[in-house]
Amino acid sequence: MSVNVTIDDSDPAITYNGAWVFQACAACNVNPSSAVLSQLWGTTFHAATRVSDEDTPKEAVFTFNGTSVYLFGATLASAARPLVRDADMSFFVDNVYAGEFKRTAGTHDEANVQLFVQNNLSSSEHTLLVKLNANSVAVLDYLVYEEATDAVSSEYKTNVSFSSSSSATTTVLPPTADEVAPVSNRVRVTAIVITVFFLLVIMAAVVIWMRRKQRREPIEASLDEENVFYSNILRPNKWLFKRLRSNNEPFAQHREAKWVAFHFRDSPPKRVGQITATSSWVSSELDNSTVPDNVDQALGAAARRAGIPAHQLLRALNLMLPEQTRSDGEAIAPPEYSRRSDSVS
Repeated sequence: MSVNVTIDDSDPAITYNGAWVFQACAACNVNPSSAVLSQLWGTTFHAATRVSDEDTPKEAVFTFNGTSVYLFGATLASAARPLVRDADMSFFVDNVYAGEFKRTAGTHDEANVQLFVQNNLSSSEHTLLVKLNANSVAVLDYLVYEEATDAVSSEYKTNVSFSSSSSATTTVLPPTADEVAPVSNRVRVTAIVITVFFLLVIMAAVVIWMRRKQRREPIEASLDEENVFYSNILRPNKWLFKRLRSNNEPFAQHREAKWVAFHFRDSPPKRVGQITATSSWVSSELDNSTVPDNVDQALGAAARRAGIPAHQLLRALNLMLPEQTRSDGEAIAPPEYSRRSDSVS
């Protein structure tokens, strides 16, 4: 953001070297008309004349901190100025020649004439030097420089002007298109950043879901493999084999006031680990026409349809077998069931 600061010719910030006069100068015939005088900033001016190169140099020096500088003055008519009529000045910025102003005297005085302008300066301290050349007259009115500052609101541009009494006037101007454009650009950039962020979040969620799914698939496959089991001692047990082929006839063995059951029905729940050593249900879909002669295959199908590992089904069947007794009346523990990999004598 920047502000335009106006400096009147009477401001002490301007240093005049040589014989400069303030206001009217009867001796050098620098007397603007009343009409022009009323148009001057603060109705004041500084003037000087230089008839030849032998005359004392006449200079004005102004130091400012800004990016642009403008110098305004007045030009005079030639009717009442027989010795010096024309305007001829040279300008230097930071001791580097920056331009000149030349004008032949006209038929009338003129105010608010732009004598010099320099733009695109670095935002730092600069020095403007005005030199009056031979056979010329100079009438300086005021300077304007553009100062970069962070203290002014970005919504407005303030024009600060200083009069000879060092008082300031402020004019508030509406924001320009150049000032509004950066705000619109920031809004667009913010919207793009937010959109990209949400897209990245969605992509990360999809990747995590796919990885978890891939980890679950091997586990489920291993459970299916566990359901393929074999038994070397189920086939001789005619009582259990008969029960498996009886279809829809539930059987259970009461032990220590706890029931363990193996029940056949049409809608088995798909849940691993339903059977425990206390009380659970295993379901399957078996009938007389579909039960294979191979008990191993029948139990494998039952375990898969029940959705439980085969070894859990074997433990449940072990608990469900009726207790056998010997001739002396002592109970005989039922046999243990195992996979084919286990050795059974």
